Amino acid sequence: MSLMQKNISVSIRLSYIHGERLVEETPRELQVQLQMALPSGEIVLKENKLEIPYLVSLATTPPAANITVKGVVLISGDKSELRKLREEIKKKKVPPFIMNTLMQFAFFEIMLLARELGLPPPVPIPQISPKQVKTGKPPYIT
Repeated sequence: MSLMQKNISVSIRLSYIHGERLVEETPRELQVQLQMALPSGEIVLKENKLEIPYLVSLATTPPAANITVKGVVLISGDKSELRKLREEIKKKKVPPFIMNTLMQFAFFEIMLLARELGLPPPVPIPQISPKQVKTGKPPYIT
């Protein structure tokens, strides 16, 4: 944990959700592109809070769906630390703890919207492989 994270709390506020299914039948092969803009607008420092706008969008190839979520990452803490953090973010150096928190939140929302639209999960679900016939040898020896 870096010094910057010690007295800082991160929360996410959602202000916009959009999900659109573009086709009746979902294509068998679907590539997913996930894009994130952080910051997606002006960073605002108020008292002991830093507000960083974000935008996360999912699109598919071939075009089958578009999903967008946007809002604000709220960071609370010491004003001097928040000033340093704001300057780092303006230089496109967003700390991993902020990126990870936002991605977990946004990806969960996108997964829910995809399910509600009747789309396959954006991340492949692990498949259980059929049992192999035992030959007496470990499976890694042929």
